[in-house]
Amino acid sequence: MILRLRDIYGVTSLLATHRLQDGFALANFRFEEKTKKVVRERELRGEEEAGVTRFLVLRDGRVYFEGAPDELADSSDSYLQRFLV
Repeated sequence: MILRLRDIYGVTSLLATHRLQDGFALANFRFEEKTKKVVRERELRGEEEAGVTRFLVLRDGRVYFEGAPDELADSSDSYLQRFLV
């Protein structure tokens, strides 16, 4: 449902979860209205779409990380790595 609202109506979506795979699903997939299917996001996006999905990780009530999905996935930070395994 979140994908459909975001991709068809341009609604900003916020997902609060401890399951990073749900966040990565939002970052990597789009709902295609024409086919009514969820499809993998194309690898090459225009500048206007770059940075659409952002991750925010909290730790002890403070922002610990903020960035793009690839920045999170490529992080070598030991705290963030615990969630990526």
